[in-house]
Amino acid sequence: MSKLSPVVLLAVAALVVSCQRAPRQVATPPPVTQSFEELRTDGAARLAARDWEGALRVYQAALAAQPDDLDVRYGVAIALSQLDRAEEATHAFAWVVQHGSPDQESVRVARQWLASARPATAEPPAERAATSDDGRAVGTVRGRTEGFNPTPGPTATLRILLEGDEAGNRDQRYWAKARLNDRYEISDVVPGGYRLRAQLGPVRLWETRVVVERGRPTVVDLTRATAVASIEALRSPSSP
Repeated sequence: MSKLSPVVLLAVAALVVSCQRAPRQVATPPPVTQSFEELRTDGAARLAARDWEGALRVYQAALAAQPDDLDVRYGVAIALSQLDRAEEATHAFAWVVQHGSPDQESVRVARQWLASARPATAEPPAERAATSDDGRAVGTVRGRTEGFNPTPGPTATLRILLEGDEAGNRDQRYWAKARLNDRYEISDVVPGGYRLRAQLGPVRLWETRVVVERGRPTVVDLTRATAVASIEALRSPSSP
């Protein structure tokens, strides 16, 4: 059984970082006479066209024939993630990680998606971030994000993690979400050194060290010049 080429996998991986509500074409049901290989090819084409519902339907038909095909499971996971069916997407991406080889592009993307999805389901308690144990005043991290325009349609959303980077604060974590090319703010931060990471889907765009001071804002602008990924990492196959 042939597998999708690395080029196709990379193209499909780029779709994961496209806007969650990007325009999609009207889905049409797959012909009942399609073979498994035809269904798999049809599913990849529908993903490229951002026809998430159509791709999911086609891939599910392919799974009925070959339920252990990694490429099809990966396509199902991508379609589910774009349809905001996060719980189902989590199970689908987890299957890919469990059954694929660690050096496969689909497994790498699945791991990154699973890591980036955690903030949406596990926000830290607000009261823990209000003050430090010894009553020190707290600080704020804020700034702007700019320089990327990966796809047309609604603005994409970043997940931003501020994680303790010193011996005394490694248990401190703060999450925030912000629209790409807009401002962000993380408040009630216990002073100290942190590692700030900003991620769009599976693509990490920024990573830098931040020192938060008590009682005052720390400004960290996330621009194209300071990004750790190129804009090409965000382009879908149909982008100019």
